[in-house]
Amino acid sequence: PVEEREAAKEAFAEVVEEHLRHDDPPAPGSDAALRVTVAARCIAAAVFGAMEVWMLAEERSLPELARLCRTALDSLESGVIPSP
Repeated sequence: PVEEREAAKEAFAEVVEEHLRHDDPPAPGSDAALRVTVAARCIAAAVFGAMEVWMLAEERSLPELARLCRTALDSLESGVIPSP
């Protein structure tokens, strides 16, 4: 199951990266290409982290999954590592 979960997360990250590149294509060889890859992988990790927490929780409603995903994505937007 761990391998399957990691493969699914990687596949999701690839789809997110494709979407991000389509919306705002980075210049080839630029740091923007790296930023898109990092953003896509962070988004995938946040969503999968939310799903893991949801699967272990007592309440497993879709609204709760949506809330957890939004909270995880909001944490990326505000910065994963809080500034001192």
